[in-house]
Amino acid sequence: MEKILVNDVPLDITTNLQAALLEFRNLIRDLDSTTEIPYLWVDSICLDQSNEREKLMEIPRMGLIFGQCERVLAWLGPVGSDEDEAVSEMSAKIKHFDSLAESSGMTVYQQIQAYQESKERSSIAERVRLRATLNDISDRDWFKRVWIIQETTLAAQDPVMLLGPHTFSFGTYFALQLLLNSGDTTCLGTVSRSDTLCHAIMRISYHLPLTATGEGAESGSPRQRSAFDMLEFMFYTAKLKASVPHDYIYGLVGLMRHGIIPYELQPRYNESVEITYYIFTRYILSQTSHLGVLSLGQVGVLAGVPSWVPDLKNRNPDVGEYEPQSVDMVLIEWSILSVPGIILGRCISAFPAQKPEDFAVDPPSTFVQCDEAIFAVASRVKRVPPSQIFEEWLNSRLSRAAQNLPIPSGQDLSNSIRGLVRLYERLVHGEAIDAGELSSAEQTSLSSAEQLLQQPAFLTWMFSSQLFVLQDGSTGSLPSSAIKAERGDKLCVFPSLNQPLMIRSVGSNQQVEVHTAATWPLRWGDEDIHGSYSVSDAALLGSQGFTGPEFDCKAKQHRILGHAVVDSRDRYDEYRDSFLQSSTGRETRHKVDRVYLV
Repeated sequence: MEKILVNDVPLDITTNLQAALLEFRNLIRDLDSTTEIPYLWVDSICLDQSNEREKLMEIPRMGLIFGQCERVLAWLGPVGSDEDEAVSEMSAKIKHFDSLAESSGMTVYQQIQAYQESKERSSIAERVRLRATLNDISDRDWFKRVWIIQETTLAAQDPVMLLGPHTFSFGTYFALQLLLNSGDTTCLGTVSRSDTLCHAIMRISYHLPLTATGEGAESGSPRQRSAFDMLEFMFYTAKLKASVPHDYIYGLVGLMRHGIIPYELQPRYNESVEITYYIFTRYILSQTSHLGVLSLGQVGVLAGVPSWVPDLKNRNPDVGEYEPQSVDMVLIEWSILSVPGIILGRCISAFPAQKPEDFAVDPPSTFVQCDEAIFAVASRVKRVPPSQIFEEWLNSRLSRAAQNLPIPSGQDLSNSIRGLVRLYERLVHGEAIDAGELSSAEQTSLSSAEQLLQQPAFLTWMFSSQLFVLQDGSTGSLPSSAIKAERGDKLCVFPSLNQPLMIRSVGSNQQVEVHTAATWPLRWGDEDIHGSYSVSDAALLGSQGFTGPEFDCKAKQHRILGHAVVDSRDRYDEYRDSFLQSSTGRETRHKVDRVYLV
């Protein structure tokens, strides 16, 4: 920690903030003597971080503070001597593009596109260096913090990036990074959840006219519009981090633009994180009828709240793109979520997640146990050799995560898979491997496989999640933190979720009377809450003249175990038509049931 004087009173600040203030002072010294020295707002100085009452009052005002500031100065951190030259070159190039755009009438994007398409050797070499510098900078902590989104999004003008003594423009930096890495501005949607580019995407999205931001944005009550905004922002910022788990929500509150911040989004640090996430999820569901909120974090893992509440501090790495889509859902007594679902199958066998110490000592034993519970079971159902199931399982998993695995440079992955399959066959049959019996190609693939099995990260990737087999022989996996899968658990697809959920029956059959033709207002504190009501009020509503279709639910209530991945099946668009047809009473290709999640 360092000390500064604020109104002649010593104040502790971080070393990083001290470095930022020193560089800012250097910038001021370079100003023309006639230039008025700007005021500087720093959250950690201007707000008492230890005063919970002050934080509760001031956090909702962040939108006003940053929205009215003249310019945001983004401090990315100091620059080491080994990177100063590269950063200086990048900063000069960005300023060059800005200058060209002002003088030529072409946009910055057009200037960078022309530069990227240049065939000159000097330009090619320069682009390679620039791309490396841009990617190194994007790995800094500044880009990974959820609070930064408010600062970069709300400013009236593009923020100024300050990296050591070097400055450059926010918009041109992101344009250069996007185009040099992708070469195409049409890929904006696929990078919206990047922990770097999401800052630029959020700024673009926020400043679009409200009529262009999708379902719910231009109609409905302010509560509904705020809910749609919040859901979209949560998707964009899915890769960002917060040191306080409540701030995955409260760090975005300043972006609300539809009047008073809804009660459910007002900061309450005195509440547990479980209750905070529950109140938030319930609000989003009741106002948007969009199940996408369940994709934002691991479900089924929080104690004391319904299993459909996502753990936002443990983000789901496979969260899809934000696509507004209302679902025929009902919240019953605020804890039971009634939604349409398609059962893909039932679990007939499972293998628990293994800790590193379990399989690192004796990998062959783990292989054999996994084979007995997974691959041998699937092979009997599909009537194919277990080695074929194992190979398909390997290929499916590697296709999703190969870029994150510690595979040596130049190693042929297909060769490694062949070696792993051969090794697997020998292990499950208890046969020793005699290298003399193998051809040189087989020896090479076996050696490649053994190298992988000696790497803890590879073993962790293979066995650190739960594995299961469905009744049709399909294999899949669940997060290690989820409840252990068991025989009889169901794999279910739900509308607007890009991953199926594993669910488990938790109660006996029961009759539940549900009205679906209209909503009925409830009170929460001093506020009217629309979109759901307690089924215990059905008789009262009827006595007040409420009428509507009723149906009996004989399905069991289910608890969510977690998001599941089914090998060799990555997309679930084929079920979308069935959900749409079911919602209009038409015949469906897949059976759509009413599922009650608790």
